[in-house]
Amino acid sequence: MATVILSRVAVVCVLLASMLMAGCGDGKEKKAVMDAFDTYVAALGRRDGQTAASMLTEDSLKTYDKILAHAQRTPREALLKLPLSTALEVVNIRLNAKPEELAGLDGRAFYILATNKGWFPSEYWSLHAARRVIKLAGTSAELEYTFDNEVVTDDRAMLTKFGEKWYIDMIRWDRRGETRDLNALAQANMNLERYIAELAKEHGRTASGLSVWEPMGTAATGTAPTGGTPLFPPR
Repeated sequence: MATVILSRVAVVCVLLASMLMAGCGDGKEKKAVMDAFDTYVAALGRRDGQTAASMLTEDSLKTYDKILAHAQRTPREALLKLPLSTALEVVNIRLNAKPEELAGLDGRAFYILATNKGWFPSEYWSLHAARRVIKLAGTSAELEYTFDNEVVTDDRAMLTKFGEKWYIDMIRWDRRGETRDLNALAQANMNLERYIAELAKEHGRTASGLSVWEPMGTAATGTAPTGGTPLFPPR
């Protein structure tokens, strides 16, 4: 009987130890997720494009190949049919960039340039900070964050792990926020076309002098390709 009791105690001890070790590892993983987010937003805040780009998944960076092509080639009618997040990225490029600045760039190089130049507002991102990990499942994580010391209740940062490192997964993050942003426009009684027009009006004029609705072109001269057909399909 004593042997049986001792055996059961030993099993319980092993189970408890396993649970404690799992909890410890989980805590380290959550800290790694929060550290990755903080590294990313700090890089954006100080306009450090190399570091910011290094914190994005490869697929996230590849989407900027498509966004860049839309900025250069996609006309007004097709722009309004793009997903909201993509359309607004295109407008951001057209408001801030000159055609010659984009010549020969791929998505990664563009992201570095845009960050260094502050086309992703550094003052805005400097007000963000990681708060806690809401969901952690294998190589996927959802993170609650603050903005200007207030918890953001209608959004979650999305991260994915490759190897030993956590990366910002902008594709999943944008997908999650798409419905929320569309609802916000609807509540403001504003469609995408009107919102883009308001952004252009607020900005004053584009860096290139072209209308925000005009394709920027792919050459250093800014000549738009004929037909205005997007190089890539909408993501």
